[in-house]
This record gives sequence, structure tokens and C-alpha cells, in this order.
Amino acid sequence: MQRLKNFKAKEEWRKKWENNIPTDRSIITNPTQPLPGFTTLKRKHWVITNRIRTKHAKTAYLMHKWKLKGSPMCQQYDKAPETTDAIVLICPVTKLDGGYETVHNADEDLVAQEQQM
Repeated sequence: MQRLKNFKAKEEWRKKWENNIPTDRSIITNPTQPLPGFTTLKRKHWVITNRIRTKHAKTAYLMHKWKLKGSPMCQQYDKAPETTDAIVLICPVTKLDGGYETVHNADEDLVAQEQQM
């Protein structure tokens, strides 16, 4: 295997980041910097926040997909499957003012919501 000389992981990551256009790209401007809440949130809330950010939270939709739950539907709002988008943007019981921006900023509204989960 050939060794890479002068390989700079942060620079390579930044190049890939700048050339990729994810839907929520504007929320994270510098992927090499710690996200808000990383040093202030309790680990439990950081984990939940990060799962929501990456859209891999333990939702009914994913639990159903993994055959761990009988239905993908939201128990509080039975008009839509319980996905992270539904929790953050759609469900009248759980949606957050500010949507994913609130998740990204890891503010008090999000922590209060997570305590109910």
C-alpha cells in the first residue's frame, strides 16, 4: 500500500464538504469545529441531538424498518410516519420552532423536548 505524503485530513475533508451539497448544508459552516452543545450538554442530550441532526434517531419509522416495532406511524400524530423530519418539522406535538436550526443550536427548547422523549 502506498503511503500518502503530506496528507492533510482537515483540508481533504473541507474540499469534500465544499463539493458536496447536502440539503441542510447551511446549518454547519465549518465541519472541523465542535458543534454547539458539544461541551455544555449532558451526554444523553448530546447523543439524542446528534441522532436527530444525522436523521438516525430511534424513531418508529426506523424501528419498524429494523423490524423492532410493529408500525412506523407516530403515536402522537397518526397522519405521518414518525421520522426525524416529522418530529422536528411536522408533528403538532413535537415540532420545534426553528426546525433543524433549533436542533443544531442545541438550545433550551430542544433539551426540554428531549426530556419528554
